[in-house]
Amino acid sequence: MTQPADRTDTGRSAGAGLGVRFFGILVSPRATYERVAADPNWIGILVLSLGCVAATTTVFLSTEVGQRAVLEQQIQGMQNFGMTVTDDVYARLEENAPNAVYFALANLAGGGGADRLRRALRCALCGAVRVPGRQGNLHPGLRVAHAGVVFVVQQCFVAPLNYVRESMSNPATLAAFVPMLEPGLFVVRILNVIDVFFVWWVIVLSIGLAVISERRTAPIAITLYAAYGGLAVVVALVLTRRAG
Repeated sequence: MTQPADRTDTGRSAGAGLGVRFFGILVSPRATYERVAADPNWIGILVLSLGCVAATTTVFLSTEVGQRAVLEQQIQGMQNFGMTVTDDVYARLEENAPNAVYFALANLAGGGGADRLRRALRCALCGAVRVPGRQGNLHPGLRVAHAGVVFVVQQCFVAPLNYVRESMSNPATLAAFVPMLEPGLFVVRILNVIDVFFVWWVIVLSIGLAVISERRTAPIAITLYAAYGGLAVVVALVLTRRAG
């Protein structure tokens, strides 16, 4: 009777530190999730992750380079939808460029497109990972907030690159590994949707779901990757049709 109590205390002690959880998810996700399951505290890691992402976003968009990159992205997006960017429109966009950081932070707080995608993929599995008697440990924040530290690493990687490139385009997609292919190819459009860090996030989330629900990792990961791959194909089809 004494040994299990000791193990639980040890797990909680090891899992309580934000630093242990943050770096543990990156280098040893399974062992970290086992500690997390013993001490289901997720608010701290969520606040830390959002704070880091907000900080990198603020720093980048507060610079002239970041604001110019946002301006170019907006113009490119309008042109892709067949809109004509007049001098007046350009002047208004340029005038609002310094406010980009506020819009980005509001988007982060409210949940941007990537966040909604993550929620959709998570909901696809929510009915498959519930375990009777452990509902308290299966709060969405427990299994998702910890995996979110991957996106902190993403921001730390992408923001400096975007500053050097003076661009808001994602430099961490699979398309970056096939620069010899024509950008307009359908397969390249698919690869442009698939983010390397999102692929990493999916496997970390899958491990967390498997540990907390006491199931195998492979079926969960396959389901999530299939959903992600299907979405990438749909997006590529839309972009191809629009370009045609």
